[in-house]
Amino acid sequence: MKLSIVIPVYNCREYLCECVDSILTQKAEFDYEIILIDDGSLDRSGEICDSLAQENDCVKSFHKKNGGAASARNLGIEKSAGDYLMFIDGDDTLADGVLKHISEVISANRCDMIVYGMSLDYYRKGNLSNKVLLSCQFNGLKQKSEMFCNFKRFFDNNALSSACNKVFQSAVIEECNLRFVEGMTLYEDLNFVINYLAHSDKIFFIPEPYYHYRIDADSQNLHSRVSNIEKLQSNLELLLSSMIALNLQTESAEMLNVGADLYVFLLDLNLLYSSGKINEQKESVQAYCNSSVFAKVLEAGASLHPRYKELITQIRSNQFNVLQREYGKRKLKLKVRRKIKRIIQKVR
Repeated sequence: MKLSIVIPVYNCREYLCECVDSILTQKAEFDYEIILIDDGSLDRSGEICDSLAQENDCVKSFHKKNGGAASARNLGIEKSAGDYLMFIDGDDTLADGVLKHISEVISANRCDMIVYGMSLDYYRKGNLSNKVLLSCQFNGLKQKSEMFCNFKRFFDNNALSSACNKVFQSAVIEECNLRFVEGMTLYEDLNFVINYLAHSDKIFFIPEPYYHYRIDADSQNLHSRVSNIEKLQSNLELLLSSMIALNLQTESAEMLNVGADLYVFLLDLNLLYSSGKINEQKESVQAYCNSSVFAKVLEAGASLHPRYKELITQIRSNQFNVLQREYGKRKLKLKVRRKIKRIIQKVR
């Protein structure tokens, strides 16, 4: 058995050595390779990749023009030679013991995928300020159908949304020609996982939070990622299409419910964070709501949360003046909260 660990690298020179060391210092009872893909870094990350490869036989370094994490991971898949694949971001780390645990699971079980817990590590001014531990809910070998009966719990606990807390079979990825969608900037990991699950049956769950995901608490920018409604729509239509295809196998109403709610939730964020008036976005907002892919999800049996159902009804019935007033009040409250938060931070 051989494991390939693919690490996309972009401008993370401060954290890259720590990331790689979190793998090299572990006791592994199998052969593994670390594949560093320098995605056109502008700092010294590319040089560090080469140095790590020169110092460690199991580390390989490759360089490419900047194209995003998806394209870097796809190149890593092509360069990998392992029976199993893992993905780690260049500023994250693995907890000690995960490789040993993975080897034991693979030796004792015939599973298509391994999922383990995560730790969301929030850093403020370079110091760890908070940790949020996310369990994957189950423990041990389960059928895919069991997981889909609890899809919302898994989604809410981030057990499915990331590709980084999982081990994949390389054969499945190659035989089914699975790749990350390049240009997809939101939920691209979840899209890959859902497409992989379409070709899987047995999943082994490890509740321990082995993956440490670094988050800069001072620069979270979800609102910037949802500001372009056309790009938001194209991203989510890809995700919903994957959910619709998988639903034909699993008949998971809960998965479709999550997909439909997510689609409208992100529209809600777009309207909340937009700088212009909602009336000025009328055409693009209506186009978003009238998406044929979104309609297919609803036709397949998805039910929207009452709040989101009301929002769609208001948009389709052209109640933009009402929406302008409602979101105006919410934006004002958000502005006040941000001001209070800044004052508290200065006091601290």
